[in-house]
Amino acid sequence: ETGATAAKYKQLGAKYLVTSLKQFDALLKLLSDKESRRAFYKTADQEEAVGMMMQGSLFYKASCYAMLETKDPAREKAYKQMAIKSLVTLTTDYPKSKFAPAALSQLAALYAAAGNLAETERTIRKLKKEYGDSKEAQNAQYMLAKTLLDMGRREAAVREFKKMFEGGGDFSN
Repeated sequence: ETGATAAKYKQLGAKYLVTSLKQFDALLKLLSDKESRRAFYKTADQEEAVGMMMQGSLFYKASCYAMLETKDPAREKAYKQMAIKSLVTLTTDYPKSKFAPAALSQLAALYAAAGNLAETERTIRKLKKEYGDSKEAQNAQYMLAKTLLDMGRREAAVREFKKMFEGGGDFSN
């Protein structure tokens, strides 16, 4: 669900990714101050809805940053770092968010793309430990093994692939 929505932004083109980023940023700035945020709700249900808006904004802001493409390697790296920052904020500030498993999965993918294997592994293990029933967690072992293989760490990849099958198939299709 969350990945499909993010993919729709990419289909619209880079112009709309930037526009979306600005909108998510504006919403987050508006709601980031607890005193200002109180103007948007009167009941506990409304307060929860405002929290969900913040969580969704953090997730989709990160997704937009992750999808931005440029020929400038420094800008590309900066975009990925902004995506990472937003996902870390989401998973730290809202660990019970419905977006948390997808955010950790996306975070692991960003760390892997940056060549940061230690953070990739740490994030995948956190995903499996804290959100074990999620589809993202069920795919995490495969993601780690594939990342290791893609990084040329064949022996480590084989170990991780073996773990997938030793535990009776703790992964989804």
